[in-house]
Amino acid sequence: MVFVPPDPIQPPDSIRVRLRFLDAASQPILNFDHQPVEREVVLLPGQSASLELPASYLADPAGPAGERGDFRPEVTVAKKFKDRLLLSAEVFDNATGITRVVHPQDPIRCR
Repeated sequence: MVFVPPDPIQPPDSIRVRLRFLDAASQPILNFDHQPVEREVVLLPGQSASLELPASYLADPAGPAGERGDFRPEVTVAKKFKDRLLLSAEVFDNATGITRVVHPQDPIRCR
């Protein structure tokens, strides 16, 4: 995610953004300490932020090996800044080294 100012000559103030991951039931994905995988950042124009989601947080220990976890990223920002963010998500497969980039038409939401 990158914050793009409406006027590069006179950029606006910073914006507060919350990044998190939700499961198939739209519930926050939790880490091993049972805390939501999320990050709140303050961005100035031109700055970017990211949030990593290890695959181990998606796996069901009682489920079959190699089972896929369903998730989606969510971005929460004040409505007036919604159009000032460039969003993308990248999925890295550590086993194969393949990277998949997901663009905003995929389920990334600003609220």
